[in-house]
Amino acid sequence: MALFALSFGRANAQTSPQLDSLRDAKVRILRDLKNLQVARDSAATKKDAILAEISFVSHQITLRAELLATMNREVKQLTAEIEEIQATIVAKEKELKQIQEEFGRLMVATYKAMHSKSTSFYLLSAKSLSQTYKRLIYFQAISDMQNAQVEEIKAKKAELAKKKHELEQKKLEKVALVREKEKERNKLVKLEKDQKKLYEELRVQELKIAAQIKAKEQERKALDKAIVLEIERLTALPKVGSAEDFSSLNKIFFKNKGRLPWPMPKSVGTVTRHFGHNILPGSNTAINLQGIDITTRSGQSVRTIWAGKVAQVMPIPGQGKIVIVQHGDYYSVYANLREVTVNPGQEVTMLDILGSARTDASTSETKIHFQLYKGRVAQDPELWLAGKK
Repeated sequence: MALFALSFGRANAQTSPQLDSLRDAKVRILRDLKNLQVARDSAATKKDAILAEISFVSHQITLRAELLATMNREVKQLTAEIEEIQATIVAKEKELKQIQEEFGRLMVATYKAMHSKSTSFYLLSAKSLSQTYKRLIYFQAISDMQNAQVEEIKAKKAELAKKKHELEQKKLEKVALVREKEKERNKLVKLEKDQKKLYEELRVQELKIAAQIKAKEQERKALDKAIVLEIERLTALPKVGSAEDFSSLNKIFFKNKGRLPWPMPKSVGTVTRHFGHNILPGSNTAINLQGIDITTRSGQSVRTIWAGKVAQVMPIPGQGKIVIVQHGDYYSVYANLREVTVNPGQEVTMLDILGSARTDASTSETKIHFQLYKGRVAQDPELWLAGKK
């Protein structure tokens, strides 16, 4: 394949402060767009996570409310049972008092029937031993009946008092548990409130970032238009060198469309973003790329795709360097270089090393941005480049 090292160019084409400034601004805006998109993706991810957490917490609050309602019903039931037992105890005490009063009245009636005689006299006045025995049995039966009733009432009263005590203890424990569960529910309510507030803040932040992305994209489009106008101005300048030389070089370059070598070997380069219309990940924002992104390994050498002259070398703060090589009416652009080994005005041949690919410290990604122009018109590099050789 023939190589050309002709002296060609356009007047003042090696350097244009206005064009350099526009290109610098464009690179800065693209960098800002990328940073904004990362921030937007991060905010969206956090927002989605918090939304899921809010749903989970809200469900917990609902379950806690149902649990508290159930426990409050249990406390209410325990209170009713305690009140019922207390009423039963009062009734038993009243029954005991009534039995004691009835026994007293019975004894009084018996004494009166005996004309105020003593029990011993009543027994001794019996007409026979059998009658005396029966009278003794009668008094004993009355006494036994009273004692049995008293003991039964006392036992029932003691049993009820014990059950009342157990229920009261159970009620105290249940009330304490209800209070604890109420505290937990209040914490969840506060957490839900805080999460909703954070979610709203993230939503506002996401909207703000989206507006910033839109504004940056509009600014980038305006700069693209300004760059095209600047290139139009440069291409309108008188040519340096013969028209035949330019025509011949352009024909040779065009003839090799689809066969130009890639800026790096196949084994170490992958196209990760293509020319033209692209949608930024995680958004509906569309961008129109003027070139392609090629991801590679750290420090990978970058080479020129064709013979020509280095038209410009531009350092971009925080974004490495850019090398522009002129091939007659065509220009190849190699952006995001770490080291550059050529200078403006230097003649280069095909596959000459221009520099090395830069690694982004924040993402650990190594890639170059490659563009190809015919005059002021951006070309799809993948239509011009051959298989990655």
